[in-house]
Amino acid sequence: MSDNLDWSSLQMVSASDDYQVNIVNGNALEFVFNNIDLPFEDADEEGSQGYISYKIKPKQGIAVGDIIAGDAAIYFDFNEPIITNEVSTEIIENLSVAAKEFSSKIQLYPNPTEHVMYIENNSSERIDQVGVYSITGQQILVKNKVQQINLSSLNTGIYFVKMTTESGNSFTQKVVKK
Repeated sequence: MSDNLDWSSLQMVSASDDYQVNIVNGNALEFVFNNIDLPFEDADEEGSQGYISYKIKPKQGIAVGDIIAGDAAIYFDFNEPIITNEVSTEIIENLSVAAKEFSSKIQLYPNPTEHVMYIENNSSERIDQVGVYSITGQQILVKNKVQQINLSSLNTGIYFVKMTTESGNSFTQKVVKK
């Protein structure tokens, strides 16, 4: 686990089976699933998969440009481990107090939507620009000074709507297009 993570904030969310969790060498999590007897993938693909879900916060003072990276080694019985791909997250922006206040006063609805999504702005700042991005970060459309955005031409899926104010504060929210 990354040195940029706050171990005291670790929260277990869910798992596919009963488990035990251990902290190893002060920087790794070990999840032990005893006697789960997973079927072979060929026999039962869905039943052959297990998972673990947790939440952990970054340390206070993390800076723009810092990287949080991690990977996993998965052991089955006494076989050699399967090493997963490394994942990484780069810190790109710290929210200012003004940006946090702005984001708490913006509503996008309905979410999920089939056609038009409305922007309700209860902040004192005017929204200058609204951008819609794919899950891969590709900009799909940009509108200036709007209170609604028509998503009916987009494919079903998950998108991100980024709203930027005239003063430069921005807020991004995940939306689902039905």
